Amino acid sequence: MAAIALLVTEAGGTVTDRLGAAQRYDRPVNGCILSNGRVHEELVRAWTQDYVPRR
Repeated sequence: MAAIALLVTEAGGTVTDRLGAAQRYDRPVNGCILSNGRVHEELVRAWTQDYVPRR
């Protein structure tokens, strides 16, 4: 995931976890949203509306 995130970021896109927080790789990854950056906030809102965290 880190390699893909690097490519997307270098191309001008945005990468966050499924809640819109910065993607971290020093703990379990909490999903991943990758976008061109322009629609990222909308994708995060759409995903978090119905998201139920794992326990």
